[in-house]
Amino acid sequence: MILYHGTNERLAKVILKDRVILSNPPEHNFEGDVSKNKYILPNTHGYIYLTNKLSKAAHYGSITTRNEEFQEHYAARYGSKDKPKSYVFKVEIEKEELEFDFDEEKVVNMDPSAKKITEYTVEQSLEALNSTRIKRNLNLGVNVIEYAIFEMGDWWYIKNGNSVSTEWIKL
Repeated sequence: MILYHGTNERLAKVILKDRVILSNPPEHNFEGDVSKNKYILPNTHGYIYLTNKLSKAAHYGSITTRNEEFQEHYAARYGSKDKPKSYVFKVEIEKEELEFDFDEEKVVNMDPSAKKITEYTVEQSLEALNSTRIKRNLNLGVNVIEYAIFEMGDWWYIKNGNSVSTEWIKL
């Protein structure tokens, strides 16, 4: 099964250098007070989150790049005023390794019009939430087969059926 994992440019460079997407990376922590930062998302340490929608992966990859504090940090660290990019990794994985994404259910359930979950299966997770998760590392060149780099707003164009100019890079 082909799924996608989105992340920001800073974390993607670490993934590419180490050749692994860690299920419990030390610096990747979105836990915190959501009222102080609308881009904090619930997550459970020890999992990698995957989606069957390219637009959703690009969107989640851009979430941490959209707040001003991160952009200032990026400019100071890398000496660039350019907007950070989001990276999407294409993952080939067996469905039996995947789990229902209880964290994405929390996000979706904030919307009263969201489809209610009746069964906590991987199929339901992908159908209703377009998201699933796996509890192990993913190695580049093994399960992670390609990646692409997107501009911050590209996810919106993809979601609405438009194409964007990007190249998939084989690992």
